[in-house]
Amino acid sequence: MYVLLEHIVFTSKRLVFDSGTCPLNKIVLLKRGDFVGELCRFCKIDLALPSVTIVSNGSLVTEKWFEKYGKYLDILAISCDSFNPDVNEKIGRQQGNKNHLQSLRQVREWCYQYKIAFKINTVVNTYNQEEDMTEPIQELNPCRWKVFQCLLIGGENAGSEALRHAESFVVSDDDFKNFLTRHSPVSCLVPESNDFVSSLYSRI
Repeated sequence: MYVLLEHIVFTSKRLVFDSGTCPLNKIVLLKRGDFVGELCRFCKIDLALPSVTIVSNGSLVTEKWFEKYGKYLDILAISCDSFNPDVNEKIGRQQGNKNHLQSLRQVREWCYQYKIAFKINTVVNTYNQEEDMTEPIQELNPCRWKVFQCLLIGGENAGSEALRHAESFVVSDDDFKNFLTRHSPVSCLVPESNDFVSSLYSRI
């Protein structure tokens, strides 16, 4: 495990230095995804990992990227917390004038075309907890829909030194269960409560 992480860190640093030591998000933008694509290639070819996964909001995913790097990717998980434009704007997920559902349809088709497993991740929060996402999720038909309960992590999204503050997004266990009950007809739903995710952090 430590050797694997060392290889990934070394390659990441090399790619960063080759790009002029720009912040990672700027590299992804300037290189049009080549930075992430090269990391996928490194993990799949050099490290021979059996499965390579990317989690993305899908806003910068293009067919050209799939053509060049799709063979190195096994799973693409798209973060989608709402199909309601007003909700997406409130939680900072709005992508300009793009129709979120239409964008996901396109990404799903590319995944099918390039034989990449298509997943969706959703974080249940105070703004989307009442939404019924059953119909669009069933239409998109991901191989897995992972539904998370909004979790506070000290130093990350909660506390005085946090980069972002998510206290106002947190929902109760009952609210989370109500969301899951509403979406019980969705067969690919995989719930992940705060207790479950917290236990993962504890083990790590």
